[in-house]
Amino acid sequence: MKNLTNAMLFAKLKSHRQMDRLFAVEELARRKERAGVEPLIAMLAQIESSHDERLSAAGVVMETLAALGDLRAVAPILHVLRLSSGVLDSHLVPVLSARACQALVVLGATSALPALRGLQAGPYGGQYENLIARALVALGGAEEAPFLLELLDLPSTEVRIAALEALGRLQHLPALPAIERFLAAADPRLRLAAVGSLLAMEVPGASARLREEIGRATSAVDRLHVLLMISRHELTGLTRLLLELADDPQWLDYRFDALELAVTLGGGEALTYVRQLSEDVAQGFFVHARTAAILLGAGDSAYLPRCLEILRRACERAPRGGRLSDGARQHPEVLRELVDAVQLHAIRNLEARVVAVDGLLQVARHTMGSPCDEAYRLNEDASRALFYITGAEDDREVKQWRAEYAPGR
Repeated sequence: MKNLTNAMLFAKLKSHRQMDRLFAVEELARRKERAGVEPLIAMLAQIESSHDERLSAAGVVMETLAALGDLRAVAPILHVLRLSSGVLDSHLVPVLSARACQALVVLGATSALPALRGLQAGPYGGQYENLIARALVALGGAEEAPFLLELLDLPSTEVRIAALEALGRLQHLPALPAIERFLAAADPRLRLAAVGSLLAMEVPGASARLREEIGRATSAVDRLHVLLMISRHELTGLTRLLLELADDPQWLDYRFDALELAVTLGGGEALTYVRQLSEDVAQGFFVHARTAAILLGAGDSAYLPRCLEILRRACERAPRGGRLSDGARQHPEVLRELVDAVQLHAIRNLEARVVAVDGLLQVARHTMGSPCDEAYRLNEDASRALFYITGAEDDREVKQWRAEYAPGR
């Protein structure tokens, strides 16, 4: 798309093919083309219902408008947020809500605060209150604390969790008595939200409270809530605790989630731990694949060839036996995680694109036409990643592959 004029890009925005629309939006963002503001605003404003197919492209459009920094985008972004809030059973809800709230924060859209307060107290409980609470705090700051305190008295558990988390991020000390009363709540999610707020506010004794809650987390769901709480509060001082959980046999199901979170929170100790585990020849396919994906996701370019090699080895048997290698067949979800890590790294790192495209092309060709479900899904994931990494139409190799293997894509 390097040679496309702005007029051609604006024409693509009206294409009936969603991929054309997405590529045009992303190219306008890359060029920081302010002439694209009005066509992009029009795209959002023309979405008429929560079932409109154009809604699926709205996330990229909102991010682009935020990057272009035009406050005229505030009203159509709120329009999309209201529409997505009504799609209770759609996978689009968390994605669109997150992107809409983030776009408003990037724009510094303080004019959106009244509308956000109204949505926060709206009837669609459990879907996006936490996201909106974060946007309220980021846009309004400490003056939103009284509103958040009011939310603690509402019946919705999700609303109260969001308010507790937001008060912790604000470090609003006058809210301490209100927060502490949730330490005795029957719902473990409310107790954890309260503990997380106390940790964020650096209240003495909060760490002991967290360990107490970890001891009470005997089910998989309870353990997941512990990790989610640490992630939401971005508690960077808990790397050592997360490594302890990763070594705890009772936390085996969430071992790599704990490690990924520790690495994400910026722990050098966690990176060293995961690298050593990744290079341990005594470990099997699952451990090597998960750790390689975590390290690449953390931006370690040295693990890009390793991830691609694991993918290639996994699909070696697909053309002959119609299935993936034994280790890969037992853990197909890890292959998708690897592809996602490769895709994200290559999008962010121009030098990685050539290596990633070459590797993913081999994976896609290896698995093309296999009757095996796991191989078929891996082919779909690799194909999707290729399009997002290259823009498809710019890359000669991918164009040739499309013509030969997937002319209908």
